[in-house]
Amino acid sequence: MKQSLQRFIITIIVILSVQYSNFSQQKIIGYYESWSNLPAVSDMEFSNLTHVIQAFAWPVADGSIGMDYGVPNAELIKAVHSANEKILISFANDTTDSFGTVSADSSLRAVFISNVVKFLKSNQYDGIDIDWEFPASGQSSLLTGLVKALRESFNSTDSSWLITMAIPPNKDNGIYFDYSGMLPYINWYNVMGYNYFGSWSAFTGHNAPLYAAPRYNDGDDSSSIKYLETSREIPAAKLVLGIPFYGVEFNSKGLYQPFTGTVTDPTYSDIANFSASREWVYHWDSVSKVPYYLKSDSTIFITFDDTESVKLKTEFSIYNNLGGVMIWALDQDIVNGTQPLLEAIGKTVRDNVTAVASGGNTNRTVIKGYYLYNNYPNPFNPSTIISWQLAAGSFVTLKIYDILGNEVASLVNEFQPAGMHSVSFNAGQAGSRRQLSSGLYFYRLQAGSFVQTKKLLFMK
Repeated sequence: MKQSLQRFIITIIVILSVQYSNFSQQKIIGYYESWSNLPAVSDMEFSNLTHVIQAFAWPVADGSIGMDYGVPNAELIKAVHSANEKILISFANDTTDSFGTVSADSSLRAVFISNVVKFLKSNQYDGIDIDWEFPASGQSSLLTGLVKALRESFNSTDSSWLITMAIPPNKDNGIYFDYSGMLPYINWYNVMGYNYFGSWSAFTGHNAPLYAAPRYNDGDDSSSIKYLETSREIPAAKLVLGIPFYGVEFNSKGLYQPFTGTVTDPTYSDIANFSASREWVYHWDSVSKVPYYLKSDSTIFITFDDTESVKLKTEFSIYNNLGGVMIWALDQDIVNGTQPLLEAIGKTVRDNVTAVASGGNTNRTVIKGYYLYNNYPNPFNPSTIISWQLAAGSFVTLKIYDILGNEVASLVNEFQPAGMHSVSFNAGQAGSRRQLSSGLYFYRLQAGSFVQTKKLLFMK
């Protein structure tokens, strides 16, 4: 009996440790546009960030380094380090495909890597971010070889230096990235979860929907993450979800409508004051979980993110055990000396860390109005109650899995109306596919686009 109790206590400690780790290790990464009208470094607030990525430098065809005005920024580097955070320099591809040129020649690659190492050491950056948009056919192995050589050089110089990579959310632009082959050398991938709709589209749509409307699906964040995890075999912890601090403006009558003329990208700072004007009407898309503005005369449609949508995306990152969130870009949400979007992200992460650390309720909604509750009792023997809430009628599946991912019971597989629902799971019941032994299991609820998994503990 005493040994069983000890095993139980150890198991609970492990579960709580894993949960706390998932929340506390959430990264908040902000790209810093060196050329933009940013506030003075002394006025910037770094408490809502864990990493800053300064943009941009780039490889030159002879292996040297080109860079934007303001790179490097000694004051920024010092301020980030004073806040006990890390700063990386982002290398982008120039119009001549300089990444392709440098990585295709072993001598040029060695020169470039040597210059990168000298640049990081002399300027005290903590690593590099690679933003190659995008490798073409035949360049997949070149990129992987470059990253591998960079990691080997970093390990022999300063093994703490980071290598991250900005990647597209979709299959089309990402087809020639060997994601799994680069996993041993990459610390994480920054998923550019935006630009799903733009000037190239057949009709208007959201810049960065968390979920897509079935009839108008040109991509969305949740599907992109699922694709990168399942089809491209990237672990969730190495995926960082990108959140835009800018919108997209169309000359159009509304959402999923034709448009004409030029498409522009206003920042959140530009959009933030629209609510005070009678010219603009605010709308919330309950399917895609993002807002939009429509001009009162129905001539201009603007898709963007606000404090509510960035909160939901941050919660999505937390509850799907992603590595964190990334922001493009840090200067784009400054409103009257504050940064409301960045503050909303930071608060969401802190609130969840605090809730886990204090043993509080961490059942925050990932989609507004949808909840999956902790089962009760937990641990249980022989039965426990699992409850959930639906904001709208949905086809629902609820299944139990063992720690190896094997399905051991199917509890729900039907359409259910909006409202509260619950079901009892009896570990010794005939409906269970086999007699369960004591241990850790998982229950997974899917209701439309909403998916969430939680742990349960069976103790005989």
